[in-house]
Amino acid sequence: MIGAEVEVEVGEKGCEDAHDKRFCQVKNLDPHHCFDLYYAFFLRIVMLLHLTDLSNEPLQSQIVRQIRAKILAGELTAGSDLPSIRRLAREQHVSVITVQRAYEALEHAGLIHSRRGKGFFVTELSEETRKAMAKERLREILEPRIKAALAEGLGEEEINKVIQNILKGV
Repeated sequence: MIGAEVEVEVGEKGCEDAHDKRFCQVKNLDPHHCFDLYYAFFLRIVMLLHLTDLSNEPLQSQIVRQIRAKILAGELTAGSDLPSIRRLAREQHVSVITVQRAYEALEHAGLIHSRRGKGFFVTELSEETRKAMAKERLREILEPRIKAALAEGLGEEEINKVIQNILKGV
């Protein structure tokens, strides 16, 4: 059923946001099938986010990090639409403001873009650009830690050995 071509009609009852309207007004489907169709498309993103209150990392940063990783790894392709801010907030049990700020950060980074009244979509990025963004993020994370290791008396060779051991374990 998911791969089938279906006719969509806007204006039916039971739809909570714009994403629902695209999937929930499918003709000739009872509400249970409509619900399943909608979630078959959108839970692939929502269910893949693993947010925890136990982390020192703020929820907003967890959302940004996880969606960013999926975009840079190519798991979310150009043009893929993201769940609405309200939908993601509801599914992840976080505030709308948290998701809104996460989406704003992703948009500012050039990873997603919005279309008024349509939602948020993954921006088209070349493989080269995705790799460059990933390398820059890695540098941002490692640089202060390498500086700290050098300040604590480790040499370049020792730091390289630690990094190599980490890579072997991954």
